[in-house]
Amino acid sequence: MMKKQFLLMAAFLCAISMGFTACDDDEDIFYANVPNNIQNNFQDLFSIANNVYVKWEKEHGLYKAEFWHEGRQVEVWFQPDGTWVRTERDLSPMELPEAVKNYVAHNYPGYRVDDVDFVETPAGNYYELELEKNGTRDIILRLTVDATPV
Repeated sequence: MMKKQFLLMAAFLCAISMGFTACDDDEDIFYANVPNNIQNNFQDLFSIANNVYVKWEKEHGLYKAEFWHEGRQVEVWFQPDGTWVRTERDLSPMELPEAVKNYVAHNYPGYRVDDVDFVETPAGNYYELELEKNGTRDIILRLTVDATPV
């Protein structure tokens, strides 16, 4: 009886985990499988110490490097041809410029900034903010340093 319950539980857990991974579009990859042009462009952008652990993934057709740099989580995205797409750095809401804080306070009263990323792209840089308010859906805002919506 106990063995049967164990097997049923194991099968159930496997089915659940397969369901979650089926919805996930990212694929972990080994550094050796990252194309050389992407490796080179990554090294050109970030001259980080060799002992820094970099996790590589392929997500939505792009290569993504995730690592910690200067106490912040950083993600760097590349196209398969090696072209840099964007860099995202986690920030604290307290680090936002006053213009951005004022924009949120004026235009989204009652909301609080839950998550902040500073995003650098070839087209320009911006802050990506996730705003939360009890009982409502989260709002994602993209604002430049001077609080201009992107």
